[in-house]
Amino acid sequence: MSQDIQKVIQDIAKIHNISIGRDDPILILHTINEMLLKRAAEVQENQLKAFQEEIQLLMKQLSEDSKDKAEKVISAALNASRANIERATSDQIDSFNNQLTKTLDGSLIEFKTILSNESAKGMQLAKFSMIASIFALAGAVIVALVTLL
Repeated sequence: MSQDIQKVIQDIAKIHNISIGRDDPILILHTINEMLLKRAAEVQENQLKAFQEEIQLLMKQLSEDSKDKAEKVISAALNASRANIERATSDQIDSFNNQLTKTLDGSLIEFKTILSNESAKGMQLAKFSMIASIFALAGAVIVALVTLL
């Protein structure tokens, strides 16, 4: 502090061309001024720390709020996507089932037609076989009768 007072005495002498001593009452103002500045700096430092803590608290709350909102948005988007996928999958399955039903119905009608035609041919063949069997039996009876007579 004595170097500081010595510097003040030199500055006053240089700027104002007045020489003052170390015991001059004007230096009391300098000392008081420095004390007031020091106290003001301490108060400002304390206020700055309190403000910094408040800002940090607000930033933490803002961060948590943002995180919650982001989670809600992501959850809603995920649910909407899941619903869209389920709806699209259901539509595709319905379309596939309809196409499969049409194809199977067409194949079944075609199979019935073929089966009906083949069944008719089988019945006709059975009739011819029956008639041939009757002729064979009649021929055998005639041969047996001719041989017996």
